[in-house]
Amino acid sequence: MNKFNRIIYIISFVLFALLCYVVVHKFVSTSNNAIQANAEVVQKEFDIVFGNSNANQSIFVYTSYKCGYCRRFFQDVYPLLKENYIDKNQINLVIKLIEPNQDPEMVDALQLAISVNKFGRFDKLHELLLHDYRIVYTDEFKVLCDDFTRNNSEIEKHFYDNEDHKYLKENYQEFIDLNLTGTPSFVINQHIYKGFKSFEELKEIIRNIKH
Repeated sequence: MNKFNRIIYIISFVLFALLCYVVVHKFVSTSNNAIQANAEVVQKEFDIVFGNSNANQSIFVYTSYKCGYCRRFFQDVYPLLKENYIDKNQINLVIKLIEPNQDPEMVDALQLAISVNKFGRFDKLHELLLHDYRIVYTDEFKVLCDDFTRNNSEIEKHFYDNEDHKYLKENYQEFIDLNLTGTPSFVINQHIYKGFKSFEELKEIIRNIKH
């Protein structure tokens, strides 16, 4: 390769690298852009809250245990949010459970989750549903549900006396009213972010809020 061709090759390589950087940077920036502002979402009595309820900032997430990306968020991203923000009382995560298909077994499982969170220990049930949501269709889960309600009168009352799953229906109606179409969907500082977000993406969103 003569000197002239070598220079042309180097210039072409540099231009290609710059083009790749621009494309990737644009993709990442776009993925972090909110699709809607002024989304009014508030914390309700039966929302599941991870962190201090009085934290300065809330991240609302509409989620389903059936959703693979939701499970990935809780397994991979949430621990980093907890370590870097939630444990420092900077933010809290407000979980709004939904069941778009109104699958009876899953609706009952979500009602149990809400009841246990309010009146018992939610973490183990949460881990179980994250591990494999299909357990809700088993006899073993029905036995577990009976154990929860039999051993705690408050859980039992809330599980059965739920006004036809009023809270879950309200969550889903919020989901529809916000024009959301899939899970997970986030509302942060009245801005909507659809789809899975990595820790780095959420970190950037939080950083922009602080500025």
